Amino acid sequence: DDSGTTATVVVTHGTLDNEIFVTVANVGDSHAYLYTGAQTCRLNADHRCDENKAECERIRAAGGEVSRDDPKGPSRLWPGGLMMSRTLGDRSAIQAISTPEIRRALLPPSGGRVMIASDGLWDTMSGKQCAKLVHSKQVQQAAQLLVNTAHKKDSRDDITVTVVDLLPTDGPRLPWTNAKGQPLHDH
Repeated sequence: DDSGTTATVVVTHGTLDNEIFVTVANVGDSHAYLYTGAQTCRLNADHRCDENKAECERIRAAGGEVSRDDPKGPSRLWPGGLMMSRTLGDRSAIQAISTPEIRRALLPPSGGRVMIASDGLWDTMSGKQCAKLVHSKQVQQAAQLLVNTAHKKDSRDDITVTVVDLLPTDGPRLPWTNAKGQPLHDH
C-alpha cells in the first residue's frame, strides 16, 4: 500500500518566566485548535493544496504539478494525485514532503482547551463550532461528542479526536509525581 497518513503533534513547554507555549508540528490535513474561552484559533498549517498557495508554489518549484483531475474536485499534487503537499509515507506523491511545519503560540494564563482531530471531523465542522459544542464537557465526553456529531453529519473519512485541557498557569501548582503518586522533586 502506497498511501500515507497525516500527523499533528502538540507539545506544551514553559519558560523561566512562567510563560507556557503550545508548539504544534504537523503534516497533512489533521488540525489542532486552541479554545481559550474567548476565542478559537487553529494552531497549525493546512497542507491541502486548495488551502495553501505557498505549498503549491514549493511543489511547482520542485518540478511537481498541482491541478484538478475533475473541474469540481479538489486540487491535487501530481504525480500521485494526493490532495496534500505534506504527508508521511505516501510514496506515490514524490513532491510531497514529510518535513513538519512547526508553529508556536503563547498559552494565556487562564489556560485553554486543545482539540486535535483528523479531517473526518474538520470536514464537517469548524474549530469554532466544535469549541461551542463541547466547551462545558469533560475531555473524554467532548471527544466522543465530536466523533458522534461528525458521524451524524455524514463524515465519509476516518475520525480521530483528542481533547486536552491545559490548566491555568497562575495559582498553586501540584508537584510532579511518579506512577505511585510519590513526588519527583519540588517546584
